[in-house]
Amino acid sequence: MDHGRKAPERSVLVAVTAVRDLNALRHETLAALLTTAAQQVAACFGGHAGAKTELAPAAALGGLVRPFAHVLLFWFEIPEARWAWPGRQRAVTIPQWRKLSTAVPLTVFQIDTRIGPKVHGASSTPSGPALAVLNPGGRDPMIDYASGAGAPNAGGHPPVNFHAFAAATQGAFCDSVEQVLAGRRFGHCLVLLRRRLRPCLDAVQRLKQEGIHVWVAWKECSSFQIAAQLEDPRLWGLYAEVLALCDAVVTPTMAPPPLPLAIEEPRILGIPTPYPVDLPEWDFSCDLSERRGVFLGTRELFTASRNHLAAVTMALRVAKRTGTHVTVINSEKSRGRRMLRALGAGIPADQFRIIECRLPYTEYMRQISRHRVVFQLDRGGVPGQVAGDALLCRTVCVGGNSAVERIAFQNESYPTLTEADAEERLERFLTDDAALGAAIEASRQRALDLLSFATVARQVRKFMGEAADQPVRCDPPR
Repeated sequence: MDHGRKAPERSVLVAVTAVRDLNALRHETLAALLTTAAQQVAACFGGHAGAKTELAPAAALGGLVRPFAHVLLFWFEIPEARWAWPGRQRAVTIPQWRKLSTAVPLTVFQIDTRIGPKVHGASSTPSGPALAVLNPGGRDPMIDYASGAGAPNAGGHPPVNFHAFAAATQGAFCDSVEQVLAGRRFGHCLVLLRRRLRPCLDAVQRLKQEGIHVWVAWKECSSFQIAAQLEDPRLWGLYAEVLALCDAVVTPTMAPPPLPLAIEEPRILGIPTPYPVDLPEWDFSCDLSERRGVFLGTRELFTASRNHLAAVTMALRVAKRTGTHVTVINSEKSRGRRMLRALGAGIPADQFRIIECRLPYTEYMRQISRHRVVFQLDRGGVPGQVAGDALLCRTVCVGGNSAVERIAFQNESYPTLTEADAEERLERFLTDDAALGAAIEASRQRALDLLSFATVARQVRKFMGEAADQPVRCDPPR
């Protein structure tokens, strides 16, 4: 829901979605990080020579409960229906709505339509300095997490990806420098970089002039994504200016971003994306006896690093042998639909479920929770939102190489689990309740130790405290 715009007076039925992308951490880090989930860990990332990288220590927290019924969320708006997740807007016509998948049940109910910055409800995260996250000129409306992450049905963007850094520290996700500076609440700001680097540089310069400690991170931050955003040689000069001004570079993946040789290398902070696994209201799980089949975590057939075609065919082979079903979201319209139908040739219709619509975040999560396994062969090295979603649904994510997978699903992720072994592991989790239950509990404990809001908030605040002891640098170093 776009809280920054006035709601129209008349309405048409519109679907909302919440399907996102993910990411990962570096080999050297994981060797130390995943040695034991119960242990306090302080590991260093490998990377550019001389670049200092630091990682969050572990801390055990616990206890989660299960809320919510099965629903498919819709709301009403006119003259143009909008969805705000993941920040893009698009009109949906009545003919398009009629094509929505029947693979999920429908319940219509009212959702929050308040206008203006969303202020979320209470959180169990310990209080301390708050972090502002700034997406300069972005399309996501401002969300103030001063009171915590709130509840899943509160509207607005869920506290995942970079919103999670703001939510975990009871900060705010902003789209303008003015929002960051209002009330002088924030001493630190994480500025998200995009292909359009000029607004990002302008934001960094102004924040530094105002005495704010500035960290930067690529919004789309896998190595493949950063390379695509920096393919224009003219951008490297702007990028070097940003890095020369900032106090640190944050990376939630296993690989630090490329650094221009012309500048002094900045401090690299390796901080995995936090997930609210320690907040009971964000537990989407259902009983193991209610779970069936495989949910495909990736959606992009024509993005090579996603390896989606191989994942679909492998999952269908296992489903055919075990008599279960595979659910996949088609994000590539008619082209994707034709390819998926070709891949599913010879498979009974009830064993291959294709969701054509964009689902509301809560319904997307409940779709995951109703499956035994989330499966993907993603090799993109992303931070790992699909794996984070699996953690909130208390299920396993098998086969990918994202950061969250390699932290929480140590034995189910690549390269520990090779592609040759992934098919056998998938079939085992579909047929062996004890093996699945043990893997779920192990991942839950590792997530509490290493990825919870409280754990990552402590590490972020530790870095903020260290930065506070240093003077704010307003000019690039000579």
